[in-house]
Amino acid sequence: MKGADLDIRSAWRHGRAGRYVLMRRHFRRFLDRDPGAGPFSRFLALMALRDYGGAFEMAERAMAGLSAVEREQFHRPWPDEWVRSPRLAARTRSFYLSELRALGLWSKSHPRSPWPGFFIGCVHWRLGSLRAALRSMAPLERRVEGRYAWLRYFPGLLRLTLGEYAAAGRDLSAASRAIPDFWHARCHLAETFLCSGSSGPAFKLFDRAAEDDDSGCVLAWRGEALLWLGDYVQAKAWLDRAVRAGANTAYCWRGASLMLLGDFPGALKDLDHAVSGAPEDAEALLWRGEVKRRMGRWEGALEDLGRSIRLSSADSWARCNRALVWRALGRPAAMRADFALLPRRTRAAILKAMARRAPATDLEVEEALASGLAMAGGVRRGEEYLQDIWMRRLRPKAAGS
Repeated sequence: MKGADLDIRSAWRHGRAGRYVLMRRHFRRFLDRDPGAGPFSRFLALMALRDYGGAFEMAERAMAGLSAVEREQFHRPWPDEWVRSPRLAARTRSFYLSELRALGLWSKSHPRSPWPGFFIGCVHWRLGSLRAALRSMAPLERRVEGRYAWLRYFPGLLRLTLGEYAAAGRDLSAASRAIPDFWHARCHLAETFLCSGSSGPAFKLFDRAAEDDDSGCVLAWRGEALLWLGDYVQAKAWLDRAVRAGANTAYCWRGASLMLLGDFPGALKDLDHAVSGAPEDAEALLWRGEVKRRMGRWEGALEDLGRSIRLSSADSWARCNRALVWRALGRPAAMRADFALLPRRTRAAILKAMARRAPATDLEVEEALASGLAMAGGVRRGEEYLQDIWMRRLRPKAAGS
């Protein structure tokens, strides 16, 4: 088994370097060495080998016994780091285009199978074409109930990303009904409610999801949601529970809560723990960089924020923080450059809330940056749909509401 595990690690390492022949050789060796490997591991290897017939047969056999984590990872048979890192994305584009062609050929001879369309959609997602991904997976919408309804989880995520909350809710509800203990689907369904301004139903879904998760991950997710909504005291309380339950992801968000409550040393301790456990976690690096900025540790802040920006294309809040560091270091041109790279929607929301036009002076840029971070509250993730949570707070309330 040890040799088989080594083959998997070696295979992905070769794939990351673009050595796809060697990658597939190691996956073939893994299958030969460990014929009794778990069905999900064999499915991943067969997908990498483009043995789609074998992979989809394995998927059919494995569906009923997939763990919650495996079910959530099902639409990602290739390493996430290939997408998250801008450096690797360019290198692997040709790999995904060739996967698209190979899956397309297989689907022509198997028109009734749900699998090729689903994974063609996954490849389009990897290539950044969310609409094309949804078109490929459109037949899944007919599967309201039954054996394959849980596959609607991934189209639901795509629609959530696009801000189509009602449609995302339909997909994620179908996935939740199909697999009642699929807590990832329930938590993302909760996010559709949060983004629509309905926190009550969202937290009921978090509570229901927590019944099926003994890892503390749902408690951490609930705490993170409270962080987004600006309730830092309750966020910390739930994240304390998540840490006690063993959820390492909770350290990042608890550190953020502590920072926003004014406990910078406590925040730094938690965020050091988060980064040591996940050195390429762009959000943890962002929060730690912000703590260091607030503490006046400029060089450390620049290092963390720069790493966060390199690791994630959704880097608005890291740039916002770094711009303020440049200002503190007397580099206004660098500050303006980072401010100019913020998404247009983010800049427009900040300036509208401040009743300002485009800032003309360095002081006005600095004020816009600081105000933007204050308006965002506990939101530092870059996904576009999460920006609706803090932007909704800026909208004037209707009379009588």
